[in-house]
Amino acid sequence: MSFYNKIPMKNIIESLDLASSDGQKITEIINSINKKPSFSTMK
Repeated sequence: MSFYNKIPMKNIIESLDLASSDGQKITEIINSINKKPSFSTMK
């Protein structure tokens, strides 16, 4: 639990938002985990 206390999820999300260029790639990776990967979106 101490690990999550040192690195709040909010800070992680904010750091990901700063990388807007990679934000879409990260979203596609998360979506591929939640559901079947859609290779058509990966251009």
